[in-house]
Amino acid sequence: MGERRAEGEGKIVGVTKEHPLHKTRIFQGRIDSTKRDPNDPTKVIFNVRSEPFLKDPPFATGFYDAIGRLVVTWGRFEHHLDGNLHALVRFAAQHGVEERVPVAFQTKADVFRRIYRDCSPLKSRENWANTLMSDAELLGKNRNRIIHSTVNGWGENDPPCIKLKSYEFRKKKWSVTEIDATLDDIAKLADKADQLNTRLLG
Repeated sequence: MGERRAEGEGKIVGVTKEHPLHKTRIFQGRIDSTKRDPNDPTKVIFNVRSEPFLKDPPFATGFYDAIGRLVVTWGRFEHHLDGNLHALVRFAAQHGVEERVPVAFQTKADVFRRIYRDCSPLKSRENWANTLMSDAELLGKNRNRIIHSTVNGWGENDPPCIKLKSYEFRKKKWSVTEIDATLDDIAKLADKADQLNTRLLG
């Protein structure tokens, strides 16, 4: 078992374990009705209703709101990054630097850096571009830990936290990462994404 701490804003703590058999909530709801299977009397048919937020604590709404804000602020930053890259690719082509606008975020960051490195009129801002993309990559990792995990419970301590869990298969091994994030942790990530957007457009 290893402990992995997210870098940058927020104290997003992830504990990664190399073990595939951890309990994860896959369904939450209620049974509306039951009846015998007319084709097989030994079987029972359950009519169930999914209510994924039924047992959430009262403070859960604030966490969902904060996660939504993180989605919005990161989306705004990446949307503007795409627009900038299209303009940069056209500009760089005029100076003999051939690039294309990629789809994956990591590749976008690489192209952004290369254009500022290789295009002579932009060379003076190479350090700015490198720092901006490094900060964005760091934030992207923390953002992914929140967005691409499963909500697996709540910590009702002070301050309360959302318990997240994600699985990854790498090098023929399954690992599970467990994260406890406070409302302030998530809010700081959203603020950081907004600051990145301002720096990009500034």
